Amino acid sequence: MHISTNMAGTTMAFPNVCLTPAPPAPNPVPIPYPSIGQCATAMAPTCALRVKILNKNVMTVKSKVMKTNGDEAGVSGGVASGMFGGPVTRTQSSLKVNVEGSPVVRNLDVIGSNGPSPNAPVGNQLAPSQTVVICMS
Repeated sequence: MHISTNMAGTTMAFPNVCLTPAPPAPNPVPIPYPSIGQCATAMAPTCALRVKILNKNVMTVKSKVMKTNGDEAGVSGGVASGMFGGPVTRTQSSLKVNVEGSPVVRNLDVIGSNGPSPNAPVGNQLAPSQTVVICMS
């Protein structure tokens, strides 16, 4: 699988069930949305600082993508997390390849989306950040 960097790459989790105003209903209605994160928005200080691929920082389990998109209409928050547009949490990584003391994350690794108790607990990085360096373990 291709190692993730903050060059490109997309994560997605579905369904992210958020409470959405639906007039004329008096209360918000739970509606499923996609939760999409962009690796390019990863905070550079949370990525590897000295190890780069194609001049972009390598992402590890410590890397933070703070904002997701796709569930903005659910302004009353997620059913499970109480938030919308929350961060991507990396829940899977390489077991053998570490960069600066942290395991690298790869394309197709499992992610949680929308906060620490994710609305959409199972998702993946579906689009690779780069297609040059592969991690086989």
